[in-house]
Amino acid sequence: MVADLSRDLVWIECDFHERDHCLNTIIDQFSDSNASVILVGSQKEGIESITHDRLVEHLGRSVEYAIYNAFDGFTPNALAQLSGMVQAPGLLFLVSPKREVWPVFADPNLQALGQFDGEKSRYISLLISNLIDIHRVDSVNEEWLAHRQLSSSNGHYALTRDQILCLSTLDHQWRLDGSVTVLTADRGRGKSTVIGRALSRSSFETSSMLVVAPDKRSVESLYNAFQEEAPHTTTAPRFMRPAEARTFLAQTSDVVLLVIDEAAAIPTPLLADLIDGVPHVAITTTVSGYEGFGRGFSLRFIEQLERLKTESLNRVQYVTMQTPVRWSEGDRLETFINQALFLNEPESFEDLNLAEGVHRLSVDQLLNHPALIEQVYHLLHFAHYRTSPNDLRVLLDSPGQHLFITVRQARLVAVVWVAEEGGMDRDLCEAVWAGERRPNGNLLPQSLMFHEGWSGLGTSLFWRITRVAVLDSERRQGIGAELIACVDRAAQMAKIDFLGASFAGYESIWSFWRSLGFTAIRVGDSLDSVAGQPPMMVLKGLSQQGSFVCDQVRERSGSRYRFECEHELRDSAPLGFKNLNIFPLQMTIESALVNGFLNRNIPWRLVRPWVYQYACSVQDDGIITACLRASLSKPELANVKQRLKALLNESHSIASVDGSRR
Repeated sequence: MVADLSRDLVWIECDFHERDHCLNTIIDQFSDSNASVILVGSQKEGIESITHDRLVEHLGRSVEYAIYNAFDGFTPNALAQLSGMVQAPGLLFLVSPKREVWPVFADPNLQALGQFDGEKSRYISLLISNLIDIHRVDSVNEEWLAHRQLSSSNGHYALTRDQILCLSTLDHQWRLDGSVTVLTADRGRGKSTVIGRALSRSSFETSSMLVVAPDKRSVESLYNAFQEEAPHTTTAPRFMRPAEARTFLAQTSDVVLLVIDEAAAIPTPLLADLIDGVPHVAITTTVSGYEGFGRGFSLRFIEQLERLKTESLNRVQYVTMQTPVRWSEGDRLETFINQALFLNEPESFEDLNLAEGVHRLSVDQLLNHPALIEQVYHLLHFAHYRTSPNDLRVLLDSPGQHLFITVRQARLVAVVWVAEEGGMDRDLCEAVWAGERRPNGNLLPQSLMFHEGWSGLGTSLFWRITRVAVLDSERRQGIGAELIACVDRAAQMAKIDFLGASFAGYESIWSFWRSLGFTAIRVGDSLDSVAGQPPMMVLKGLSQQGSFVCDQVRERSGSRYRFECEHELRDSAPLGFKNLNIFPLQMTIESALVNGFLNRNIPWRLVRPWVYQYACSVQDDGIITACLRASLSKPELANVKQRLKALLNESHSIASVDGSRR
């Protein structure tokens, strides 16, 4: 730990035409020093520059100074990630437009959220209210840096008492016949370093170890710590992402020690699959994560761990690390980041001055209740494994966002977040359908147009339920279902055509949506590497015509899945489509889809069943063989298109064909 040293955030406001001069002035202060400095923003000469969307690749690094150029775009996640890289007693410089301009500044990230130039960012206004108490300067000079004697640790720190205790606990646990150890801590407490050292000191062969994490970059410090202590000839433990690890573990019994890093970023059902049958399991998770690690893990999975214990596993051992490693306790930068980005998890929610029952809130109404903003975010973060600070900016700054909340005894107990989608003009729909445009947002209509070929649905109006969060103590009481029923009624009153959602395809989640009258219309063709399941999409028509369209969409998807299963192109029927026999094998599709496949970017998997039928009807063995292969290379697909065009030209028709089965 760095004793009695704290990091600081320095906020520098300037006009747009002054930004380069301001940034160069800061950079010049380090030109003759050996200090490690990075800039988040566009490339600038004389300093290592990283764009905000690539910053996650550098997690685990330590720098002495960091500069965030908010003129090149601002994201809350990047600010939090950058703050975690600054070692004490370093500085994080935030260079931004002046406070009266920043909320309406043409931030590139705002445009990605669907805002237009000149629109006010509610999120930035909220951030500025937290920045008011931060030390602000108009310029930076040597005086700013002279009094800050930086640590010469070069990233090497003495172990804290927490780390020593954790090492001792892991050593004891791993000497038993079986064990489960759960390690929780905030950022900067040295979890990964401890695990890396413990692995290097253990008696297990590295070939019997497996490290699992959502992203290998997040375990870089774990592997660094392992290599520092292990002999140079020692091979590092194997790394896998969660979905890959589940498949691997199902096929081998050689893994004796499984380490799951950032477990809160992995859905609970997948975690349960991973730990099943492994003698020793060590699980780490961050208490206040900023990469999108929901706190629902902390209660639900730990409870499940207790239930999943077998006789071969000793009682679950819990270890908490509280002492920072690279900065002092009460660090000013950490305190600000936690406060401004709502990363401090409250033990309980304070009472709200709201009536009992369900409330529909606009974003402006939410902003009038500061305590409610924080509670809504905490509930969303707690309940969903991928909620991050960026989501709050989406909620506050993207157009067409709605919140429905349930209040019981003056407490917030449930939230449903709804996003408006659809209503696109026909030219844009045509481009999306043909795979030529992919505008931000509009997940439901875009998927239905491009992946399933329904070109006309983009003009319809959708409400997509993006999050459903219920306080853990209030779950399984019908609160979430009641809240979604209120959303359903509100959508009908607003003349919305469809209500839908997309989620990781787990049976328990699908059962919830099915019980509310939603129809499974699409299951993704590949597994999510973190969730371990393909994404699933459900839809509910809010009129007789809407229900008819849902049935049509489902029938086409079901026919495709049946074709794929019967020809061994898919291992099994996807969730929501288990009884494939109810779907017709003979597909009838629009000639426009065939044209789109031949001449534009319509996906092969969408038209393959029809192409197979047509090839059977004209007895073209080459195309039939191609249809029955799991995948085709680009040249092979080009050959199929060329041959199909020739056949269709000979018949002078691309009308729908019922072709005979073969």
